[in-house]
Amino acid sequence: MLWVGGSSFTHQIERSTHYTNFDVLFSEVIAYPSRNDRGLMIAAMQSLWDSTDAETFLPFHSEGLEGMVQPFEMLYLTSMNDFQVSTLSCDRAVRTAGLSNLEASAWHPWGIELDSGPFSGSGVVYFDGGFPAVPEGNLAGSMEYHGQAHGALGGLPEAYNMAFEYLDSGLISDTCDGSCTFEGSW
Repeated sequence: MLWVGGSSFTHQIERSTHYTNFDVLFSEVIAYPSRNDRGLMIAAMQSLWDSTDAETFLPFHSEGLEGMVQPFEMLYLTSMNDFQVSTLSCDRAVRTAGLSNLEASAWHPWGIELDSGPFSGSGVVYFDGGFPAVPEGNLAGSMEYHGQAHGALGGLPEAYNMAFEYLDSGLISDTCDGSCTFEGSW
């Protein structure tokens, strides 16, 4: 059960509001003032995170890997316009793992199989609370809204009922009454 899942840390780091403090230091004249240099450094550092990054393990969730990685099932519940873990990062994880998307989901990434549920196994459900849109491009969002969408699902009955049902029965069911949208407070 993953709340606000994503993958490829270096892909999402600059889009996270948590990166902005680090970027101030990283872009100083005595460090790496060139945006291109910083981008290359971050990409090169991915190997530091590979052993813990979801991207490394997602392709093996259904079959495992030669006894080193056991098969596992997962449910990603993610919030649209999350300024800490971007929807794009979740989309990437979903594609890498080949997950099905619940039809009631608020977002249907292109090329991802839809399932009306209930279904067993692994899947993803996107919730939309109408939060402000994240910036386009490789930019961090406003600190004003940084945690709103990111932590919104934990207290949402449709989300936690879905999570509890999944943990109890292994089934991904529509607990959203046809549309996983809600009125978020921000």
